[in-house]
Amino acid sequence: KASINADTIAPRHVTRSVQRTGFLSSLFTLRPVRTASVVGAIILLVVAVIGLRALFLRERAPQIVAQNPPVIEPSPIPNQSPVSTPSNQIVAEIADGDKKIAVDQQGKLSGLESIAPSDQQLIARALSTGRIETSRELSQLSQKSGSLMGEREGVAFALTQPVGVIVLTDRPPFRWHALEGATSYQVSMFDSSFNKIIASPPLSVTSWTPPQLERGKIYSWQVTAMKDGKEIKSPIPPAAEAKFKVLDRARVEEIDRAKRSNSHLVLGVLYARDGLTNEAEREFRELVKENPDSSVARNLLRSVQARKL
Repeated sequence: KASINADTIAPRHVTRSVQRTGFLSSLFTLRPVRTASVVGAIILLVVAVIGLRALFLRERAPQIVAQNPPVIEPSPIPNQSPVSTPSNQIVAEIADGDKKIAVDQQGKLSGLESIAPSDQQLIARALSTGRIETSRELSQLSQKSGSLMGEREGVAFALTQPVGVIVLTDRPPFRWHALEGATSYQVSMFDSSFNKIIASPPLSVTSWTPPQLERGKIYSWQVTAMKDGKEIKSPIPPAAEAKFKVLDRARVEEIDRAKRSNSHLVLGVLYARDGLTNEAEREFRELVKENPDSSVARNLLRSVQARKL
C-alpha cells in the first residue's frame, strides 16, 4: 500500500483554519510601506463615511434664518390739554378787543406773545396787581418851587394843561382859566435853566399852541394877564411851577409800534409808564367798557386816575 501523507488525511476544517491563519500571517509579513498605505486608506475611508453622514444630517435639519427683531413704532400720543396745577392757574384775565389776555401765578402772560418781552412783564405785573407803574419824572414835574415866578401883586388864576405831565406831541396846546376883567394874555416859556425861550403875542383867548418843541426836554410856562393896566402873573408862589416834558423820540416810536396791537391794555400800560396819564386814562376807560364786571379793569383805571391827583 502506498503511504498516506498526514496532510492528506487531516480534517477539512483544520485545513481551512490553517489557510486563514496563513493569510493573516501574510498580512503582517508584508512590507512596512505597503502596510502603511493600507492603514491610511482605511482611515480616509472612515473619515469620508463620517463626513457624508454629517452632511446628510445637516441637509435634513431645519434651516434657521437669523432675522432682525421687529421694530415697534411708538403709538402717537393724542393732544391733551395742559393739566391745571397751582403753578399755572390763571390769576387775572381780561377781554381786549378780539383777544383774551391772562396771567398765571408764575407771572406768565398769554394773549400778547407778539409784543416785546419787557413790555409783557410790565403788563403781567399790572394785571396781577391791578396797579400801573408810572414814570418817576411825574413827581419831579409836580414839585413846588418859587424860584422862577417870583411873587407878584394880584390874584393868580389856574393853568390847566400841560402841567406836571409828560406830553406825546411836540406841539402841546396850552390852556388856562380866564381872569375876570382881563383884556389880554401872554404866554412865556422857559427851559430847564429858567431861560425864557418863547413868548406868545398878546392873546384874547385862553389857549395857545407853541411852535415845535425839542423832544426829551423839560419846559415850564407862565401866563401874564393884563387887567386895569397891570400885569398879573400865574402861577405865583406858593403854587408849583407849571412844568411839563415832551416825550423823547425813542418812546414815541415804541408807542407807535404798540398801536399795531390794537390793545387798550397794552397802550394804557405803556402810556402810564411814560407819564402820559391822560392817554392812559382814555385807554383804560375803553377797557372798562369791554369788561364792565371786571375788577381788574376798574382797578387799573382807578390807579391811573390816582396818579393825576
